[in-house]
Amino acid sequence: MAVCCQKKDTVLLPDDPAVITVPGLPDLQAFHISITERGSTTAAFQWNEAGDYQSDSVIYTLELNGKTIVTGLQKTEYRFTDLEPATTYTLKVKALAGKAPGTVSTSFQFTTDDGYLKFAKSLFTNVSPYDLVATPDNGYVVCMFYGTRNALVVARLDSLGNEKWRKMYPYRAIGTRILATGDGYVIMGSSYLLKLDGEGNTMWYREFNYSEVAFQSFIRASNGDLLVTGFDQGLNNPKMYMIASVRRLNAQGELKWRKTYGTTLRNQGNDIIFGKTEDEIYVYGSKALPVAGWEDGNTQRWLFRIDGAGNFLWEADYGDSKYDFSTSLIRVGEHLILGGFRLGIGQISEKRIIRTDLSGNVINTIQVGLDEFYGTIVKLLPTPDNGYIACTWEGNYSRKAMLWKYDASDKVEWSGTYLGSNYEAMARSVIQTADGGYCMAVSMSAGYNINSVLWLLKLNPTGFYE
Repeated sequence: MAVCCQKKDTVLLPDDPAVITVPGLPDLQAFHISITERGSTTAAFQWNEAGDYQSDSVIYTLELNGKTIVTGLQKTEYRFTDLEPATTYTLKVKALAGKAPGTVSTSFQFTTDDGYLKFAKSLFTNVSPYDLVATPDNGYVVCMFYGTRNALVVARLDSLGNEKWRKMYPYRAIGTRILATGDGYVIMGSSYLLKLDGEGNTMWYREFNYSEVAFQSFIRASNGDLLVTGFDQGLNNPKMYMIASVRRLNAQGELKWRKTYGTTLRNQGNDIIFGKTEDEIYVYGSKALPVAGWEDGNTQRWLFRIDGAGNFLWEADYGDSKYDFSTSLIRVGEHLILGGFRLGIGQISEKRIIRTDLSGNVINTIQVGLDEFYGTIVKLLPTPDNGYIACTWEGNYSRKAMLWKYDASDKVEWSGTYLGSNYEAMARSVIQTADGGYCMAVSMSAGYNINSVLWLLKLNPTGFYE
């Protein structure tokens, strides 16, 4: 039976049974209600029998939000269907004696589930996750660092976080990133690219000189080409320790071109994205600006744009007298969102987001959370409402994994802190799921340098997993 209830009229309160007995009518004993099922559109209840001192038969009337749903019920259980998700209801069960006029009633308030899959699951040991992607069947593939062997581990999980397969590869795994392709996955390591099929079997592997390059991020073009950014060692220039680089490879990992950018002592690319077209490419990194004759001066955030052939078009840098570091870049409509942090006096880490137009001109700057001794924005994620998610961690010896949801005006809509205090909970990556929620990978340990595990959190659209 359908029951209507306006969400705007509801107030979310904890389940709190209240027993009401009609004075002067001692024929029936008080009873209590318990909930046995709570779904998004269903709820089931049972209650102990309202015993009658005169051994009369007892029947029950059920009301939901003041509306009578059933009368003459002889059983002590009932299941409602066609309820509204994420809505608060008040159930009233009224017991009536068969012969005497005595009545007794009990009320129970409950809230239906929101209908989204949610969980928090601990998986594997001695691993540290770095990135994850969704699979066509709403599962996940996670790439991880295996601690004792400094090896790469890739795991395929189903939609509930259960392992389908897990494989280890003899490649360095710190800082790995993963992209889904139509026929499998591509994983970027610090100096290599690894192509896997859907079952984790190696299709090809491309290694670059580990002592000369350090990859940081990559994207995939519609034709299958891969564009990888990071930095190369300035081996032929003693005044250039690091130089930002972009490589374009075909779908088989074969190099098409390599170009370098930057003129100061230290330059690097940390993230790379497409603009409105694949001929508009933005590279987000950092560079050292000379200060008072010191060539290796303050580090500034650095944004530059190239075309599809790697030709340099323009650049902009952001920062002040402190050390500014870049982490993640996304495009939201006509704007770019630049994530990062800066270190000030006492190594206080200030997590900052900069909003610019597509030409790099600053529109807004906001602080994310509180300034902490340590902390950073790990990843930015655009959302369909022209807002975005900032995935962060903060804290020194007790680190907290956090998500911040911002609207199109850079206002916080909600935030969540995950996996509590007294632990090292470092958020690594977050993706949006097909149901509008999120999935976050967290590296969790009981303390610094203690074996970590993967925590996979499936969240609803407002960041809850319970």
